[in-house]
Amino acid sequence: SYRIDRRLVARHPGLIFNTVLEDVTCRERMDVLFEKARPEVVLHSAAYKHVPLVEDNPVAAVWNNVFGTKVVADSAIAHGVRHFVFISTDKTVNPTNVMGTTKRLGELYCQALKQTGSTRFVIVRFGNVLASGAPSCLFLKNRSQAGGP
Repeated sequence: SYRIDRRLVARHPGLIFNTVLEDVTCRERMDVLFEKARPEVVLHSAAYKHVPLVEDNPVAAVWNNVFGTKVVADSAIAHGVRHFVFISTDKTVNPTNVMGTTKRLGELYCQALKQTGSTRFVIVRFGNVLASGAPSCLFLKNRSQAGGP
């Protein structure tokens, strides 16, 4: 999110946007934020994404990643947001872990909402690429540089 902010500022100096760090599972807080900001576009990237931690804490992952997505999406519809972009992962394709499964459920919820209201839902999947700064890429890069498999 911080990197997105910096890029937006650099490329679009006149753009008005808000970045919010908030509990996405609290509908009341989301409604207050949407009412105050009146956004046209929401980029929803909030999720627990560190696979080993998510595997060890599946209930928290489901609560945050699935229920949190539902809360933010429902609030977006209620407040007339024009575009909702759900930031997902390539790990949702035939998911083999809790994180991929929770993000897939978020995708399915957003897909189901395409049929309701005037909010347009878009899902964007990103994958880890070398030198991306993602924990798994850094781990593999460090292993490779150390001569490991």
